[in-house]
Amino acid sequence: MGCNPLQARAVQAFAEQDFQTAVECLSQLVAREPNNIVWLEGRAQALVDGKKFARALSDYNKCARQASAARISAHARRTTFALGRCREACDVGVSGNAGR
Repeated sequence: MGCNPLQARAVQAFAEQDFQTAVECLSQLVAREPNNIVWLEGRAQALVDGKKFARALSDYNKCARQASAARISAHARRTTFALGRCREACDVGVSGNAGR
């Protein structure tokens, strides 16, 4: 799977150290896919390189929360499966019905 045009533009801007354009492109990608940690992390790095530390920290914190939620969801699925509730394990993290 190749880069979409917006992603390619962000990569090019980052390579040229045009961090403002990289942030703008990555912000559009985040708006389209708010749960995509890759876009958030990329934007955070562009913000750091552009010396926008407070905004970068905000993005890094969002990444950490999303990564933690994904890890917790995976653990919940495995635990639910281990308890013998296989069908329910498929729904954990999707419908939030673990522990029913």
